[in-house]
Amino acid sequence: MAISRPSSPSKRSSGDEEQLLPPTYEQFQTTPSNVSAALPEDTATPDQIRDFLVQLLTTKREISVDHARRIASKWTISSGKELRTFPPLMYMEIFGREDGYIVYREVKTLVHQREIDEKKQKKHSISESESCPTTIPSSTHLVILGEQTHLGCVWATLAAACPNLNPL
Repeated sequence: MAISRPSSPSKRSSGDEEQLLPPTYEQFQTTPSNVSAALPEDTATPDQIRDFLVQLLTTKREISVDHARRIASKWTISSGKELRTFPPLMYMEIFGREDGYIVYREVKTLVHQREIDEKKQKKHSISESESCPTTIPSSTHLVILGEQTHLGCVWATLAAACPNLNPL
């Protein structure tokens, strides 16, 4: 009975002999962020968290569903709020050192991306007509600052925040 070696991600053939090479840098990178796993809400149940983790690990890390389920099964009682707020050490205690680091990294990447998206959405959802006047008399600037020397800075700030703003 022959014992087979586990397949290596990087092999190089030279004649009859195969050289095993260490994994490349690219093999450790996550997949692009356009592969989405919806981050569970704060009130998500442990079952929903486990389903999310399986989806996250299979899509972002390209591991087998069975392996992802074994990792996710260690999440037993905490909710979605804890998923977002646990420190790295807690992930490592739940999932182990290697798996805990990976789960923490992938979850925090999604949390961070969600925060960025919410900020962008909030910024774009403000109606220009409600928050930004279309004209401001130059005397208003002087009243606000009391000095004309800062007028250019104020105008640049207002113009960046309110693209339809025109000086009188």
